[in-house]
Amino acid sequence: MVLNAIKKIPPLKEPCIIHSDQGTFYQSQKVQQTLTKKRFFNQHVKKRYST
Repeated sequence: MVLNAIKKIPPLKEPCIIHSDQGTFYQSQKVQQTLTKKRFFNQHVKKRYST
């Protein structure tokens, strides 16, 4: 579902950053390749654990 949404984004003139929570879907090679083709750079946010 997310991959289909990414594919529907029109071409970007400038690179763009997409933030994710390191979910397995966003780490998949297929998603990474699609994001790269669309000129997105994936930036992971580290999970914080309370102590």
